[in-house]
Amino acid sequence: YYLSRIHLFRFRIVPDGNCLFRAASQAVFGSQNQHRHMREVTVRHLAENIVDFLPFFEPPSANDDILDFAFAEIERLKTDHC
Repeated sequence: YYLSRIHLFRFRIVPDGNCLFRAASQAVFGSQNQHRHMREVTVRHLAENIVDFLPFFEPPSANDDILDFAFAEIERLKTDHC
């Protein structure tokens, strides 16, 4: 009830491991069908601007190279979970 009063709506997001990209697709395109496209665009943006996003990556050990870790995480994000 509260959300409708402020003109917001809840959408059921398919719980298949792609929920972040499905939610972004729903917000941008009005459909979850473009979640693969959202994943590709997001991963490309992260990889092309890695230095800007380094503060958001935390390697498991202080001895690990943060850049290697960040690129490994970005590579992991490429995997579609469908």
